[in-house]
Amino acid sequence: MRWVGTALLVFGLGVLAVRCDDGSPALQAVEPSSGPNDRAVAVVIHARALAPLVGVDVGCNGHATANAHFDATLDTYLLQQVTWQSNGDLSAIVPPGLPPRPYDLHVMPPGGELLTLPQAYRVLPPGGGDGGLGDAGTCATLYASSEVVVGPNHNNGDLALGPPDGMAGVLTGQWAANRTTWTFSFDPSSLSGTVTARVSSVLWVSGGYVDDRVVLESSGDSGQTWTQIAQWGGDSGITFPTLRAVVGPFFAPNITMAPGLGQAQVRIRGDGAVGPRDGFMLFVDAVELDLCQ
Repeated sequence: MRWVGTALLVFGLGVLAVRCDDGSPALQAVEPSSGPNDRAVAVVIHARALAPLVGVDVGCNGHATANAHFDATLDTYLLQQVTWQSNGDLSAIVPPGLPPRPYDLHVMPPGGELLTLPQAYRVLPPGGGDGGLGDAGTCATLYASSEVVVGPNHNNGDLALGPPDGMAGVLTGQWAANRTTWTFSFDPSSLSGTVTARVSSVLWVSGGYVDDRVVLESSGDSGQTWTQIAQWGGDSGITFPTLRAVVGPFFAPNITMAPGLGQAQVRIRGDGAVGPRDGFMLFVDAVELDLCQ
């Protein structure tokens, strides 16, 4: 009966192999697979074996905890309201205004292993206009040309300058609790007169959950006065993306005139610890200032 045992062994190994393959998290499809860019589009990301990260609190009142925070992007554009479903899928919102073209889907599960589905979604043009800043009239895009950090644990800051290229400067450690500031300045604009200003950045974090308060601020008078234009952590309910992504655009109401040298500035500022101090890394690939008339 040796052949029976061998057959059973081979069959058992085959079953184990199938189970192993089926148990690996994977992205399968986006439904719908396309949508116009003149409005938000609700989508479902069909996936296999996506699940919250379950841990155990080892304190005096130890209990199981579950982290169901998933980040998702189309290329570097963040999807909104990404929510895990009990069947293992994700629901999400594709924001309006993305350039029409095909996009790769990237999902960062709470376990930290990036998943990618190539050519997963196509953004379609609306009936008229390009849906972007090009419809607003004359526009200019400026990228940060210089940067200064006040505080510890800063590396390769020059990599955050210029257009996004996959290279990033980084702040590390308890920089938010230490109230570190990272200020970016821009060269003069080719425009003149009154403008509407918006700020975007390509950034992400690594090193665990971050609930410390961090703010993004703008200045139109060489840093004499600042206006908060975005916030993460604290009581905002907003967290940093955990994979490389565009955040913004955020309206900068205090930049109303086309700036001269060093007049337009944007800074990321740590605004204190919330709960235990978080040691984490903030990566910044680029800071963009869009001016339109």
